[in-house]
Amino acid sequence: MPKASLTLLLACALAANCFAQGKPLKIFGTVRIDSATLMEETEVSLKEWMGFIVNNNFDESLYPDSTCIASSTKLVFNDLRRKKDFQYLKVTKNWLKYFGDKEVETAKDFNKLAETDPNYFSLKLPVTGITYEQAQKFCKWKEDVINQNQKDKITVSLPSIEIYKKVITNIDTLSKNCKCLVLNCSTARDKTGGKDKQSATQGKGLESVISYFPTSLGLYGLQGNAAEMTSTFGIAMGGSFRQTARESYNDRSQKYNKAEGWLGFRYIIITK
Repeated sequence: MPKASLTLLLACALAANCFAQGKPLKIFGTVRIDSATLMEETEVSLKEWMGFIVNNNFDESLYPDSTCIASSTKLVFNDLRRKKDFQYLKVTKNWLKYFGDKEVETAKDFNKLAETDPNYFSLKLPVTGITYEQAQKFCKWKEDVINQNQKDKITVSLPSIEIYKKVITNIDTLSKNCKCLVLNCSTARDKTGGKDKQSATQGKGLESVISYFPTSLGLYGLQGNAAEMTSTFGIAMGGSFRQTARESYNDRSQKYNKAEGWLGFRYIIITK
């Protein structure tokens, strides 16, 4: 058989095999980190967590610990507790099937609240002040929602320590060659002279889950901002705005035993 024909035959066989296996599963808001695992692009945000609460009938057990969250965050969660006639929020139908039937959006007065806060404030901040058990409940709910909307069943969980060791890339915001801040850590300093509230918050509080450039895999905020719970209770990784850049490296971890204002999470999806 001529070499060209053999090459064409092999290519056709490979294509047929790929078609038979089907395309890799894609789920909105996640990126693939290996052949069997998807990871949420960002830390779970306030908006996501509020959607979780709304889609679970405003279950009081799902609210963050009010003693360890910022004042503006506390106000909007108290607003959500009203269940209707909100001041800062509104509940709408959600068209993204992987996030439940309802979602929470900002109302007109939310902007006034954000403007008066001396720190940067947005529903895109990572949710903190939640317990390991609450994060586990979120993962189970997310798993059920996803499985209701697709044929191929998946599982959702907190990432293992081993996964974080693989995906954290050990960037350092203190590099002399770094002309811009690349993570929110305790040593971060505002380079805008206070002109930008979000930049001025660096090293002092939480920032948006998409504040910095993603890794080559497409993951945002793996280092700094909010430390992230692992599947092992009491062990978080990635560091936060309260730790130095070095503490966000993949050979370091942060310990906790309760809800903390610097501690959040993201989830992984096992596809097979």
